[in-house]
Amino acid sequence: MDHKRKRFDPEKLKSTLEAILFSSGRPISIDELKTVLKTDEQELKNALDKLKEEYNYRKSGLEIFYFQNQYVMQVRKEYSKIARKFAPGLDISRAALKTLSLIAIEQPIMKSKVVEIRGKHAYKHIKELIRQGYVKAEKTGKTSVLKTTERFTSLIGEENIKKAKIKKELKNESGNSEEKTQ
Repeated sequence: MDHKRKRFDPEKLKSTLEAILFSSGRPISIDELKTVLKTDEQELKNALDKLKEEYNYRKSGLEIFYFQNQYVMQVRKEYSKIARKFAPGLDISRAALKTLSLIAIEQPIMKSKVVEIRGKHAYKHIKELIRQGYVKAEKTGKTSVLKTTERFTSLIGEENIKKAKIKKELKNESGNSEEKTQ
């Protein structure tokens, strides 16, 4: 047995995992939990499964959701509409939100292209979005390539991003077919 591994009391481990999932506000991978807690993968999975069962059993407004080897604590779908009214919003301006939307739909997108579309004020927006962890920039020559981060994806939801991209593609296709018929 690895001497660096810790053995947790099962109840304490469950409470620890609950606190981590609650405070993180994002999906957490088993590998990340193993690294931080220095404990066995099976021990973690057992505790998370028990925690998930407890939330389901008491029909809590929250649930533990498992997807692609990651766990997240989230509001149950049936309570999300009302809970959203009390949730803190993105702490960014409406203009920066438009810049973020452009980046999310067009990603990967050159910083220079975002500025061309949104105007020179987009530099300030991009800097703020990077600072808040919603966008990452990879330097390429004199400009950067912009992409959204996992933090953005976990906040917005991967399905919503996919839907927005599909709508954009359909709009582009219908626009192109209209041009061809005229």
